[in-house]
Amino acid sequence: MKGYVFISEKQSAVKASKKEIQEILSVYNGIEEVKVKETRESNVALFTFTNESNEIKYSYGQVSFATSGDFLYEEEVIFEEFLKAKDRNEYVSNIGGMNTFSILEGKNFKAWNNVTRVEPIFWSENNDRIVVGTKSILVHLLSQNNRTPIYNVSSMFSFLNNGFYADDNAPYDNLNVLEANRCIQIIDNQIKIDPIDDFEDNLYSLTPTIEDYDDLAEAYLNSFLFIKKAKIQLATGLTGGKDSRMVAAALTHLGIDFQAQTTGFKTTPDVVVAQMIAEKLDIPHKYKEPSAGKSHLSTDLFARTVNTIKNTEGLLYSYENVGGANRVFNPNKMMFGGQGGENLRGGYARKHQFSDKGHVERFMLNAFMKYKDYFMPHEIEQYTQFIKHFIYEESGHLKANDILNHFFLKYRTGRWSSSSRSFYTTVSPAYSPLFENQLVKKAQTLDTIHGANDDILYNLLQRIAPELLEIPFADDRWSFESKHPYHKYALDQWISRKPIQAVSKQSSFNWRKNVLLTSKKQFEEIIMGNENSPLFDVVNKDKLKKLFTTKVKNASRYDALLWSLYTGSILLSNSWYNNPDTKSRISIKIPEQTNVKVPGIIDEIRHIPNTVLSSKHKNLEVSVKDDVTALVKWEKFEDSVMYFQTFDGNFTTAPSEVYRKYSNVKGKKARFVFEIEKIIPANIEMDVYFIQYAGKERIKSEMKSFYAVQSKDFYQFELPLLERTTDYKIAFRINKMALENQFIINQMRIEFLT
Repeated sequence: MKGYVFISEKQSAVKASKKEIQEILSVYNGIEEVKVKETRESNVALFTFTNESNEIKYSYGQVSFATSGDFLYEEEVIFEEFLKAKDRNEYVSNIGGMNTFSILEGKNFKAWNNVTRVEPIFWSENNDRIVVGTKSILVHLLSQNNRTPIYNVSSMFSFLNNGFYADDNAPYDNLNVLEANRCIQIIDNQIKIDPIDDFEDNLYSLTPTIEDYDDLAEAYLNSFLFIKKAKIQLATGLTGGKDSRMVAAALTHLGIDFQAQTTGFKTTPDVVVAQMIAEKLDIPHKYKEPSAGKSHLSTDLFARTVNTIKNTEGLLYSYENVGGANRVFNPNKMMFGGQGGENLRGGYARKHQFSDKGHVERFMLNAFMKYKDYFMPHEIEQYTQFIKHFIYEESGHLKANDILNHFFLKYRTGRWSSSSRSFYTTVSPAYSPLFENQLVKKAQTLDTIHGANDDILYNLLQRIAPELLEIPFADDRWSFESKHPYHKYALDQWISRKPIQAVSKQSSFNWRKNVLLTSKKQFEEIIMGNENSPLFDVVNKDKLKKLFTTKVKNASRYDALLWSLYTGSILLSNSWYNNPDTKSRISIKIPEQTNVKVPGIIDEIRHIPNTVLSSKHKNLEVSVKDDVTALVKWEKFEDSVMYFQTFDGNFTTAPSEVYRKYSNVKGKKARFVFEIEKIIPANIEMDVYFIQYAGKERIKSEMKSFYAVQSKDFYQFELPLLERTTDYKIAFRINKMALENQFIINQMRIEFLT
């Protein structure tokens, strides 16, 4: 952990001392063995602090540097190049890594953050002084010149709803969080804040070209340079997902030694896929089976929450697993992984895509004020206006889905990720390449859809480890082909990438959930213990009482609210640093874990080649172009008997042995999928029959009508299979829509589900 705090006194010399900095970091942040250096100039002072052992040259003549986080290159090189730079803002704009950067030059102070804010800067100003620094509680206490925090409960609304600050607030009074990609400058006790560059003007403005993806791939590989220079024995988690695959690919491409590890059983999809990746990349991999479950779990809720507040400075709720009490810094073990990939995958737009800003507004108000019924009107209105301002003014130039991406970057990454990271950096080096400044800047200039549909990740992987493109994911696909192949001639490859899914899984248990059922007494004692708590200036006390005293449906719905209120109550009581002898140990019975069958798993996907199609009527022509495409055409419509079908024989007879490899069935359900591509604009109406056979006997026939209105679209027919069904056949009946017509039928496939 490296950090700094700058103080500019307005009426006297700086009174703060190195010892005071050490005591605050110890009492309020739980960080011991901190070294502090200081530079003083008249009424200003810059304190740098660290619990790491490495010594860095921070002073160059009249210039003193201070940093937090990590750079891609050696810090001394960065400092020397900065001093030579003609345009310092431009130089800082191009610095890579996850960091903040500051200088004291005479009495003038400047500090820069970057686009992710995972390394934050806080500042405060009052009549006596200006304080800027990297630790929120340190900045607050030094600005107030006392050791008792002053809280702004009204600013805690988003925290109490979400467990993190989904805005630019903090729990401490008169404390500001520097916006992303900004430079804050203090000259003669005047504050000036400016954007570092034009990044925000260029958000989501590019439709990527091959060259853009080449540049992004170079930035992605460069983001690992910190890992390369650190020379630390490296282990990284490898799962069946996308981000960990991307990390393993880059490490291998760069020749960085590491060991991959996965938690799960031999047949767990994550383990299966991870082993496939490890074999393809020729990297060491091991998996660890979960240990046998205990009958009871014992934990101290109060101690857990105190540690969380100290580790995250009161900016995350104690539902999160952010470690216990801080330990001595270990330079030989790196906290490392694929965190941050959402910034390359569309942020909140990945799962929620909307056509207009009205939909975005409704989504955000529901998602980030889900407990608004428990709060006072003023706080509800205040946050509502914040959301509307973000959508219609701050991001007014952006498209609907770009706004969701931007909000994720500013608040999920810039507040939640930065708050959780604050703990990890105190115990060991902590680095996540997917948060790297230059990489995120480049990715965030691309139109959101290219992240949300996985174009970005796919193109990066194509350039650094194309051999991994055909390895399937666990329970997932590339988003651009989640339902169908991206191109009809990629059908067979798409089938080969069928997600690895578990037919059964162990029942899960999370002790942090359902707290109204498992830990109501302990939560009620802390939250309702002081009815004069300032918490009830913003929370509806009477309604909250009912939550504890009456039986509620869907008790787990209130978990996030209760953990937030529990954390907030301890924070506001100041008991988190006064260390009272408070015990809140609970013992929870852990239910026996059993294997539970997962319904609807796709057991097999089978391509039905168009070569098995044939016409059943003289006026209906089926011309097979290739195994994925056939032209269906008629010039004279007669009656209602214009059929074409798969396989051979009459509808009453089962397919012959020639077609058995296509026609045999398995599982409990079948899903027939096909694509219609119109040649003539007229709509097409057809009935599709799915016929089941037991041996040679026809045992069931079901029909579904389809109307092809779009010029090109997919259609599907899903139905249960009888237990004794051995084969199937599909028949298409053309209904009268036009005396003559023609269309193409593409990509026929059948999926069998468990």
